[in-house]
Amino acid sequence: MSSRRRSGFFYQQVCCTDCTGFVGMAKMGQDGQYGNEVGFSICRDPSGGLSYGPAAEGGPYSVEIPVECPPGGDLIGLYHTHPGGTTRPSQTDIRSAKAFGVKALCIEVPDTGAFDCYDIGGRGGL
Repeated sequence: MSSRRRSGFFYQQVCCTDCTGFVGMAKMGQDGQYGNEVGFSICRDPSGGLSYGPAAEGGPYSVEIPVECPPGGDLIGLYHTHPGGTTRPSQTDIRSAKAFGVKALCIEVPDTGAFDCYDIGGRGGL
């Protein structure tokens, strides 16, 4: 895994605009904490823009992301939240992303709004 990407087409489109709107999917519990991880696939559509696969909600420590793209889209990354955690990917996160051959792994902490994308060296362009 290489260091975080802070520039370029992918970071600008995903990290600065599109994905951050999905943090609203994470449900805040009665205790004021975000309970479960949520996630989705990041895809490049035929026109070169970004699109997303269906979103899923998991448990407090994991989410099973449906790894699929809209028709004509190519899988390039995975996005999910780490409620109460950090943006650092776990070894399980990295293994899962590599198993699907994706290049980007993006993680958001809904409690703080922290968000980072990591280039893990798979297919797809950043």
